[in-house]
Amino acid sequence: MSSASRTPATRRIKSLVLLVTLVTSGLALIGATQQWYAVTIEPEPGVVESLPADGQTLLPVLAGLGLTGLALVAALALVGRVWRVVLGVVLTLTGLAVTVATATVLSDPGAAAAPAVTERTGIAGAESVARIVTGAQATPWPWLTLVCGALLIIAGAVVVVSASRWPTATRKYDASPRGTTVRSGPVDAIDGWDELSRGEDPTR
Repeated sequence: MSSASRTPATRRIKSLVLLVTLVTSGLALIGATQQWYAVTIEPEPGVVESLPADGQTLLPVLAGLGLTGLALVAALALVGRVWRVVLGVVLTLTGLAVTVATATVLSDPGAAAAPAVTERTGIAGAESVARIVTGAQATPWPWLTLVCGALLIIAGAVVVVSASRWPTATRKYDASPRGTTVRSGPVDAIDGWDELSRGEDPTR
């Protein structure tokens, strides 16, 4: 594939990766503020309560991971090839952290909600909390966050693999044309008149 035909494709890959990272990181950040579970507790015999638990309570690192993903979007759009690979690895690890942490919450929401249960009831300790938690009803948010983590892993892997082919911004005037002398400082009026009389451009 020629470089001319490869450039549009790599631009699309770059745009898609940045868009996916932006959206999924934003959703992860929003998810930290949303209700993930309605936890049913029975602090006393015959007394049943429903306790809402949001993403930040169940997964305190989620907001930080979301912000990391958003920062990586800006960085990936600006850095060169070597740093792009490094940031791709960081992005992959960020997605892995989101995925593993969310899967842990999904596997045992009662344990993840222990701080909220303790705050509501005053009952502390893993075994004591487990005894009073009788159920947990999930909202779509933990599953959506799990998908976001998986997409971040994929986006990071794509960055690592395709980093060398991403187009880079070039400066319009990186260097003067060969054989051209660039003046530094203002043009002297007399010198400029002499050059004009010889048919030369004094501003070059």
